[in-house]
Amino acid sequence: MSEPITSEAQKASNLSIAVTQGLHAAGLTEEARIFQGIVADLIYTNPEGALDVAKQGLSRLQKIKAPIDPGVYASAADITM
Repeated sequence: MSEPITSEAQKASNLSIAVTQGLHAAGLTEEARIFQGIVADLIYTNPEGALDVAKQGLSRLQKIKAPIDPGVYASAADITM
């Protein structure tokens, strides 16, 4: 049997996993790592804030219509100064 998810930390964790997977699927691996780290840090210090950030991530993810073309998109790791 499963138990209902009631705590803000659990909700943030579950939502951030889904958003992270979506970002990976969209080809945004670096952004997925950053997002996952930010939410993970916030879960321990500010669970409500972590849930808010996870919801914002989901909102941004829903605006992506197709995988990002790596030839068009340059991540911060690809830019040399």
